[in-house]
Amino acid sequence: MIVVLLLGIVMVVVLLNSLSKDLIVWDFRDIKHREFGFNFKFGFVRKKEFGSVDELVGYIERNQPLDCFVSIARYNNPGKMEGWLGSDLFFDIDISGGDVNRVYNEALSVFDALKSDFGLDNVVLNVSGSKGFHVLVFDDVIQRMSSSDRREVVDYLMVKYDVVHIDAPSSCDIHRLRRLEGTRNSKSGLFCKRLKTYNGSE
Repeated sequence: MIVVLLLGIVMVVVLLNSLSKDLIVWDFRDIKHREFGFNFKFGFVRKKEFGSVDELVGYIERNQPLDCFVSIARYNNPGKMEGWLGSDLFFDIDISGGDVNRVYNEALSVFDALKSDFGLDNVVLNVSGSKGFHVLVFDDVIQRMSSSDRREVVDYLMVKYDVVHIDAPSSCDIHRLRRLEGTRNSKSGLFCKRLKTYNGSE
């Protein structure tokens, strides 16, 4: 009976764990310049900063937040979101109200277009763990693009590739927080994870 109870406790701990190290593929640059946000039962905490990946992992493991996020932006002072240094390109393709296969194909179209039409070399596709897919670009050349510049890219993708499920406001927000790969969505219970990576060659 005691063994059964202990096994049950272990299973609950595993199910509630916020982080899956097997799914971690954190290739964002300059962790010291990133802002982090965490959702807890008592509320949302953001403007957190960490000096290393180990420090970030330790924080998540100790505190077990419900949800974990990182900024697409880099700052001189991430704890105050001051001194903007640039932002990754981020495209949020949302399943809400759409067919899953159709939305996935839209995400693939965005992923491919960023490589072929824009000649970008560091592009990734994630499943968000919730309602859709995230496409990210880490190339240096896009880091200083303004919100209006990003809107032009969104409009181009919508018109040329019929990407109708893209969340334009989220995709143009240079201060956006995105879900960390390898962390769980508290509502769906699913993990955000990497589906495809392009680094200049397939």
